[in-house]
Amino acid sequence: MANSPQEVLVECREHDIKAVALFVTDLDGNWRQLTVPVSRLHEESFEDGFSWAFEVMDGKVGQISDVLLIPQPATAFVMPHSEIPTLGLICNLYCPLTREELPDCSRSLAQRAQKFALESGISDELVFSLTTEFFLLKASSDLRPIERHTAASLEANSVFDSAGAASRHWVSAQSSNDDFLNAVMLSLIDAGVVIASHHQPQPGRSKSCLELGDGDLVRSADRLMLTKHIIKRFARATGRQVAFTPALRSGDGVAGLPMQLSMLKHERSVFSGSGYSGLSDVGLHAIGGILKHAPAILAFSSCATGSFKRLQRMRLELAYSASDSRAIVRVPSQRSGRPACIEFRAPDALCNPYLAMTALMMAALDGIQNKIPPGQPLEPDPYDTLEGGAAAGPDLGAVGSYDKVLAALADDGEFLMRGDVVTAEVLDSWIAQQRYSRVSSRSE
Repeated sequence: MANSPQEVLVECREHDIKAVALFVTDLDGNWRQLTVPVSRLHEESFEDGFSWAFEVMDGKVGQISDVLLIPQPATAFVMPHSEIPTLGLICNLYCPLTREELPDCSRSLAQRAQKFALESGISDELVFSLTTEFFLLKASSDLRPIERHTAASLEANSVFDSAGAASRHWVSAQSSNDDFLNAVMLSLIDAGVVIASHHQPQPGRSKSCLELGDGDLVRSADRLMLTKHIIKRFARATGRQVAFTPALRSGDGVAGLPMQLSMLKHERSVFSGSGYSGLSDVGLHAIGGILKHAPAILAFSSCATGSFKRLQRMRLELAYSASDSRAIVRVPSQRSGRPACIEFRAPDALCNPYLAMTALMMAALDGIQNKIPPGQPLEPDPYDTLEGGAAAGPDLGAVGSYDKVLAALADDGEFLMRGDVVTAEVLDSWIAQQRYSRVSSRSE
């Protein structure tokens, strides 16, 4: 993996690179791509950047924003499954006039959050572990037009709620899912992404899970964006489609993005202790902060069409537990060689990971610094039925809808603005953009 501009240029020569794909993440969590010939990539490019009239960016309706794309050399990867040798580079967004990072650059925002967390003195290392879940579809070239539209809608963050014709085209367990996942895993490893494992939770179903290796906030978000991109490319190359949509029709399952967070100091987890499920007071206070700010976090982590359908089908409650699947915060059992961590189960893979992980980390930090108690844990009821048993906290029916979590974010966004991690302007822009997109989608 390259660590300097000089090493990136060496890698270009070694792989006979012909084109360079520059990627940036918009506020909605989509990768935007500008491709240049490799002859335009020089050492100075990593300081001077590449100018782009960014009228296609979400959140800039009716505006043209000239920006600078500054490539980050440590993110360089050779694009897999590409006929023309192509190098990929993830970029930060800068203002071409002031040469300052734009406050609404997702990656820069995550870098500010990480710096703020480490400067707090609570920890000297942040560790995230992500598991992305997705559905695998057969090729749609032989489908009728309405079925092709239904399959395409999965890529557009839509709920899979057609009359049911397309459901016949799910890939069965007898197909080459394992070969597909193995090939994706090897491609990701070649691209510098650490992969812990992959599996299918239910035999005979199309849902697959890919567990990424541990990394800090920014690197983990980079890896997730690259992982989704490579999975989509390989699916197209093998005549398939992949859907990261969070909720399909009832009975078809749900797909999420569980996020595990740990904070280390001197290589030891500050969450580890003698309290509930092996947690320290710091770990319990982190959970307290996450539960307090959960509605605001949901505004970033669960903002796709179908996100709340998924959460409601999971019967999640605003509570924490080591053993009850209804809790929105899980305390995983401490495995040998892995630091104690807490897991937030609400996100799905259509979120902007830079924003969602930032919100999660800032909420945990607020809980630690203000010693916010998490309340009583949610424990499984042996007599519980599908109707539900006693709850330790409100279920997501109390949150209700995405409009309600946006309102919660507007009322409870101050914890994100500490250390100028998120500015008031960016927060207001996010809320306005999300409200606008929902009004537009309802009117179409």
